[in-house]
Amino acid sequence: MNESTPLRLGQRAADDRPGAGAWALRRARAYAAYFPADLVAGLTVGSLLVPQSMAYALLAGLPPEQGLYTSLLPLLAYAALGSSSHLAVGPVSVICVLIGIQLYDLNVPADEQADVAALLAAIVGVLLGLLGLARLGFIQHLLSHSVLSGFMSGVALVIALEQLDALLGVEVRTLRTPATVRSPPRAAPALEPPPHTQVDVPRGHHMERLGRTLGQLPSANVPSLLLSGGTILGLVVALVVQTRRPSALWPRTATLALTVIGTLLT
Repeated sequence: MNESTPLRLGQRAADDRPGAGAWALRRARAYAAYFPADLVAGLTVGSLLVPQSMAYALLAGLPPEQGLYTSLLPLLAYAALGSSSHLAVGPVSVICVLIGIQLYDLNVPADEQADVAALLAAIVGVLLGLLGLARLGFIQHLLSHSVLSGFMSGVALVIALEQLDALLGVEVRTLRTPATVRSPPRAAPALEPPPHTQVDVPRGHHMERLGRTLGQLPSANVPSLLLSGGTILGLVVALVVQTRRPSALWPRTATLALTVIGTLLT
């Protein structure tokens, strides 16, 4: 058989092909140049993702550990299936608020809310997958910018009202289910709760929540006020510096530093 036949050439190529160990070693040496940048990116994302995910779980009315569970799996799935290296994957505030509203409207017991929220997330994921297979992504263009902007602004206002008690260090608890709401006796008028008393407010009663929170202002926690005020001041300073000297470093550095400091102090 001639040396130049296709069979002989294919056998030579197979003989010259490196083994799995050599291939892995070569890939590891090539990745060594990218490892420092990936390490910094991983530490940055982790320091922001952990407290953010726990806060998102509280927005949905779920235990904080549920936010950690939902923040890890999307990262692994997107690393294997995604194509963008800049897209933030994980729970978002809008979805968490909507989940909390649905759990409240369905009157789900507190011990079953995590299971119902997981089932709801799975149903939404299946629907989004079917919409993607049907090439129906153009539906998003039917929603005007003003509608989306108003919706996002409303959600931001709701989140601010629900987190005002934590910012001031007072106790105003959001009821998990409508069944736990109890009206005051008709024989005697309802009295304002004294300071240092935990107040229960039904979900969705934002003006009542605002009034109860401001009513608890005399019993505000001073360390919480100092921490929240310092955080807001740091963000405002970073915004002013970013306006005068535009740079991509200022917002990221300020957010990361404030998150780390706040986590260590709390």
